[in-house]
Amino acid sequence: MIINKNSIINIVMPKAQTKPEKFAAEELAKYLFKIFGLSCSISHEFEVGANNFIIGSPLNNKSALKFLSVNEFNHTVTGKEGIYIAICGNDMIITGSED
Repeated sequence: MIINKNSIINIVMPKAQTKPEKFAAEELAKYLFKIFGLSCSISHEFEVGANNFIIGSPLNNKSALKFLSVNEFNHTVTGKEGIYIAICGNDMIITGSED
């Protein structure tokens, strides 16, 4: 993932987001602005050509399915504090356990 002053940043949220997911998106947007001076859009759709930061699991955010299936998520992100962060090209997923 490459981010510079010309990058288009899109934070992809689930339509029915939790308080932690909303907080994560707001904090991510705040720090991307502080570090790079970039304004971020927060939406519910994956944006082709943008750097997409996907918040939430494939159980509630269909864009997360680009990174892992529901079955992979259930086997990889376990326990009350399990997290999963991955980069694929210009996109990133940030998710945690559903417990």
